[in-house]
Amino acid sequence: MPARDTGARNGVFSTTGGYTWMLTTGLVAVGAIAAVAWIVMVVRLISRRRTRVPEPA
Repeated sequence: MPARDTGARNGVFSTTGGYTWMLTTGLVAVGAIAAVAWIVMVVRLISRRRTRVPEPA
């Protein structure tokens, strides 16, 4: 089976794929989704504060 040496401490990886690339891709996807969700929450919080009408005294 052909292998690729990436310089990683774990050894060499198969050029046809394997479990490691799926794990890495999954973690990157989860991180990207979390970052987008955090940005959406911050934008909503800021927009709520700006549109809030002060109560009459």
